[in-house]
Amino acid sequence: MLGLLALVWFAVAFALGLGMSASWWAWAEPVSNLRSPLAIALLVTSLALWILFRRSTRGRWLAVLGVPLACWGAWPLLALVPGHRVPIDASIPPLRLGSVNLLFGIAHPEPVFEWMAEQDLDVVGFVELKDSPRSKLRWPRLLASWKATYPFQAVEPHEYYGLALISKVPLEDVRLHWGPGGNGEESERPLRMSARLEWHGQGLRVVVMHPPRPDGPWRLAMREECFDSLATELATEGSCVVMGDFNSNEGSPLFRKLKRRANLTDSRQGWGYGASWSPLGFPLPLVPLDHILVRGPVVLERGVGPPVRSDHRPIHAVLAWPSPPNSSPSPH
Repeated sequence: MLGLLALVWFAVAFALGLGMSASWWAWAEPVSNLRSPLAIALLVTSLALWILFRRSTRGRWLAVLGVPLACWGAWPLLALVPGHRVPIDASIPPLRLGSVNLLFGIAHPEPVFEWMAEQDLDVVGFVELKDSPRSKLRWPRLLASWKATYPFQAVEPHEYYGLALISKVPLEDVRLHWGPGGNGEESERPLRMSARLEWHGQGLRVVVMHPPRPDGPWRLAMREECFDSLATELATEGSCVVMGDFNSNEGSPLFRKLKRRANLTDSRQGWGYGASWSPLGFPLPLVPLDHILVRGPVVLERGVGPPVRSDHRPIHAVLAWPSPPNSSPSPH
C-alpha cells in the first residue's frame, strides 16, 4: 500500500514539476493548465501518506517534501481570492457578456440561444465558428437569423476557426488579428477579434480571442505572439474586456503575463475555479480554459453555463462601473 501511494506521489510530483517549469521550457505549457489540480492532488496524497504511514520514515519524508511543493504549485490560485469591494455607479445598468466555444460549429444552437436568453446577454463572443458547405450548422447564417435580438454583428467565417461578436449595442472600430501562416490552414486563421462599444456613456473595448493550443513549436510561437501583441494593443486602450477560449489558465506563464502587462483582473476572482472544459462525454467540466478578463468594470456575477454539445461550456459575467469620486455609490 505504501509503495503504491508513493508511486502515485512521485507521478503527480513529476507532472506538477513539469507544469511549474513552463516559464523556462515552453514545451511544458500543456501541463501548466493542470498545475492547480495537480497541486491539490499532491497535497491530498502527501497528507494521506502522513496520516496512514506516519510511523514510516519514507511516508513522513514524502509528506514533508510534498506539502510545501503542493503549496508552491497552487500559489496561482491566490489570484482568485476575493478582492476588496468597490462602490458601483447605480446610474449605469450592468453589462452582461458571454463567451461560447462552438467545437468547430458542432454545438447546437437551441441550448446556446436558450442560455443566452436566460442570462439576458448584451454581448456574446464565439470561437470555432464553422462555416462550411459540408456542415448542417452554418453558424454565420444562424447568427444572422438572430439579428432581431442581436442586430449588431461582426463575423469572420472560417472552415473551422471562425470568430464572431454579436451585440445589442453598436460595435465600432472592429479589428482582426491573424495567424502568420506557413503551417497550413490553422496557422492562417483569425486569432482574435475586437470592437469598441458605448454602454450608457462608458466606452469599452471588447476582445474575443482563441490562441492555438500549446503543442508543437509553431503553435507555441503563435501563442506567444498572440498574447504579447494583445498586451501591447491594450496598453493604448481604456476600459476593456478580453474573453474567449485561451487554451490556458492561471497555471500558464503566458496567461499570468497578459494579466500583469495589461493590468487585467480575472472575472473568476471571488467566484470560484470556474472549470469550463472537459473531454467529450465526461459529465463535468475539469479545467478552466475559457475566461473573461476585465480592466475598468467591476464584476457583479460570474458563472459557467450548461452543456451545449461542445467540449467547452459557455461562460458569462455581469459587469458594472465603479462610482465616480464625490458621488453617492451603491454598495457592492
